[in-house]
Amino acid sequence: MTGVQWLKLDKTNLSTVPEEMGKLVKLENLSMKGNNLDRLYGELTDLNCLRSLNLRRKKVKTSSVPAELFKLEELTTLDLSHNNLREVPAGMETARSLLVLNLSHNSIAGVPSALFMHLTDLLFLDLSHNQLETLPPQTRRLANLQTLILSHNPLGHFQFRQLPSLQSLAVLHMRATQRTLNNIPASLEALTSLVELDLAQNDLPRVPDALFTLPNLKRPNLADNKLTDMPQNMEVWQNLENLNLCRNELTALPAALCKLNALRRLYVNDNQLDFEGIPSGMGKLGALEVFSAANNKLEMVPEGLFRFSVGSSLWPAPGLPSETDPQGPLGPLREPSISLVGTDAREPSRVSLQQLSLFGPCPLWQLVLGRNKIPLQNRLFFSSSKCKLRVASGNCGFTSLRKQPSSLENISAATAPTANGQDQARGHALWHCRLQGLLRQEIGHQDY
Repeated sequence: MTGVQWLKLDKTNLSTVPEEMGKLVKLENLSMKGNNLDRLYGELTDLNCLRSLNLRRKKVKTSSVPAELFKLEELTTLDLSHNNLREVPAGMETARSLLVLNLSHNSIAGVPSALFMHLTDLLFLDLSHNQLETLPPQTRRLANLQTLILSHNPLGHFQFRQLPSLQSLAVLHMRATQRTLNNIPASLEALTSLVELDLAQNDLPRVPDALFTLPNLKRPNLADNKLTDMPQNMEVWQNLENLNLCRNELTALPAALCKLNALRRLYVNDNQLDFEGIPSGMGKLGALEVFSAANNKLEMVPEGLFRFSVGSSLWPAPGLPSETDPQGPLGPLREPSISLVGTDAREPSRVSLQQLSLFGPCPLWQLVLGRNKIPLQNRLFFSSSKCKLRVASGNCGFTSLRKQPSSLENISAATAPTANGQDQARGHALWHCRLQGLLRQEIGHQDY
């Protein structure tokens, strides 16, 4: 047993660190999440080979974390999230080998300047769900930082002037951080590596100008704001893949949207969009896989969408995850589907669906138009050169298209899936970090 390198003691009702732990001199990776530990004093400080330590979901207080723990020279990954920390534990600045640090879901009110003066090799930093009102000026020293998560902190008076200095940053989450048009830097053009930006839940009245200085942006999340329109200069986002504009006040989408040739998934649920507000050139988006516009004011299915088609490229591998309203990075969909939730099936259809019989190869996987004002027949027939499908729609339900070559496939109604906090956390928090080019760590929030 002394040669053990990986040890998992999750949810084992431990209240103290076992004495035998000190004999595992070759232990490199230790996970003890979900136990009853409230103190970390014990044998942990003797594990000189320890590289990864996961202590999430305990009852650990700041005073019960020994400073000697941070003197372990090999320690590169530390997770102290979901504990009772009110301060950053003393001595953490001496853990200069740290590459991944997760202090989320605590009650930390401030970050000492010394922490970022010494932890300059950090690649991943999660400080979300704390009580932070500011960050120290030394934040600009984190030149190697690739992922920074600050969501759900009261940072309303924090200007974040250090942000342009973080030139290696690829992922930035500032959801519910009281962002305004005045406390976001005027330009972020130095952040050439930034591909994912979460500004949801900030009551922004319009898209901050700084976002249009990010030509490499792929996944902006602007859901749950106060946006009334999207500017035409969004066409600078030529690398855009996923765009989430759910729960805003949009009445129309700009024609410039049709120039985003890399766009794969577009979510505009819970806005004020009507038929005229959907650009007629949507059919030009040849890479579009998902269009989700539930709970708007649509009275007709936008004709431009039917320039897409369902063919051989429609069918992804089975068993993959599916979401209709993502709150963060998206994985592949489980199956192609059309959601007609809340549509009125009592009136004859006012929508001509003849053009669906002209389908050819197209990547469109999911079309969500539920909770609108679209009258539909009880049964709509969709066909293509590759497969024939029948959609049985009703006043509520989630209808799904499945591959059935040369035959009709009955699709029964079921309850429509809705995003919840748990799905949201899973979507945002699964993160991977390659340590020293060799070790791939997955210590995300998959168990939330």
